[in-house]
Amino acid sequence: MELELTADADVELLLQPAWRCVVFHKQKTSARTRFLIQGRDVVFPAGLEEESSLTDAADPDAPAGNLLPHPAAGIASLAALLDLPPSVFRVEGAHLGRVVEDNLAPIWLVEVTTTDPPLEKALRMGGRFVSIMEARQASLIQRELLRRAYERVLG
Repeated sequence: MELELTADADVELLLQPAWRCVVFHKQKTSARTRFLIQGRDVVFPAGLEEESSLTDAADPDAPAGNLLPHPAAGIASLAALLDLPPSVFRVEGAHLGRVVEDNLAPIWLVEVTTTDPPLEKALRMGGRFVSIMEARQASLIQRELLRRAYERVLG
């Protein structure tokens, strides 16, 4: 089967990596950190396949790629998913890594900056906020992302 592209925009769309993130909430008074999980997935808007592999964000030999979406590119859709204003989300530093099988899609770490985590809104979308220990059912690659995220959050 041959792929037929009709416009330069189609080519650009194929070359752009997808926007993905790990969402967390850190309690301001206790520093309790919880991650948003939906089913077994901690990566939004879609989880990762068990066979996926990641580059190390700090690895100088990791493929650089030509195109990276700006981390703010997916905030509007994440805000709509959780029914929150985009202003309550903050991208935390550089990406956690890139998915090799998905055109080197970066996975961003995104904080929900509300005073309390939006527990009811997460439930309405079929998710919940859990501690890192409660996310043991996530796939190995997603647990690796949680480890990287937790290390970054703790400083």
